[in-house]
Amino acid sequence: METTVFEKREVHLTEIPINQHVTLVQMPDLVTFDLHVEGDNHYVVHFVNPNAFGQEFATIRKGYNLFTQISHDATQCFLFDDVQLRNILAGVAYPRTGPIIIPPTHSGS
Repeated sequence: METTVFEKREVHLTEIPINQHVTLVQMPDLVTFDLHVEGDNHYVVHFVNPNAFGQEFATIRKGYNLFTQISHDATQCFLFDDVQLRNILAGVAYPRTGPIIIPPTHSGS
């Protein structure tokens, strides 16, 4: 019987804290991003360039929220929580996070 030896690799992820509950994580493939939420808050994300992920708005909640870039475009996105959305809809204010910069991907050519 042969013994299989598995090679151990370390993977370093780029993590950018957005607020106390949300972290943007760039996965090792460099085209997948996780807007990871800790806690029970729900958020709406506005991708300024909808071509980057194929959508302009997304809802995210506790856990992993994976988005894969479908174009090599950069984009900015803004994050809104439930309270901020209610205030926007009521015309009270337009609070949001500062722009979250998602870099362009490289085509590998």
